[in-house]
Amino acid sequence: MKNPMGFFEANEQSVQSASLSEAKVERLEDRAKELLYKYEDEQDKVVETEKKIIALQQQTPTNYVDRKLVDLTHGNPKNDLSLSGYVQGYEGYRFEAKVFDAGSEFGIDYGRISKLTVLKDGHHVANYQRGWDIRPGAEHAGVVEKVQAAFPTWAEMSKEQREDDRYARLVDHAREVESRPENEQEQTNDQEYSR
Repeated sequence: MKNPMGFFEANEQSVQSASLSEAKVERLEDRAKELLYKYEDEQDKVVETEKKIIALQQQTPTNYVDRKLVDLTHGNPKNDLSLSGYVQGYEGYRFEAKVFDAGSEFGIDYGRISKLTVLKDGHHVANYQRGWDIRPGAEHAGVVEKVQAAFPTWAEMSKEQREDDRYARLVDHAREVESRPENEQEQTNDQEYSR
């Protein structure tokens, strides 16, 4: 005959190991929650860092103009804030804009253009001055988007546009150095080599 007490002892041990397992499960759940909170904190930090990078990129100065989109008739983007011209592919449209070298809270969609007037055959079809005074209608929205795209912030620029911008800055710097008197050029070269 089998010992019935052995059966109860075995069941008692499995109950104890089951309760130990529950304790382990609770500890594991607590550790998992802790790791999840830590992961969420790290993700929040990553998102904040990405936001800071984007904000810095928005503020990185550039005087780049995509001349495939607009023809400038007045103003030099390197020296002037006020620029005007025609929009490529849109017959009869003219624009006047105040364009900064970095995006701002006052710009259209936080961009570089803080003032924009779009005219179609001499009539105002859109006007922005730190806010929309005349919103562009559906038939004129493409023109406004094209003008905005012609003056991207550094963050919005493609790799090719960034390279063009850097090249233009190097050419401008070389011309500036060449136009200086001989003794100033030597001083500038000495300073650049000493870095």
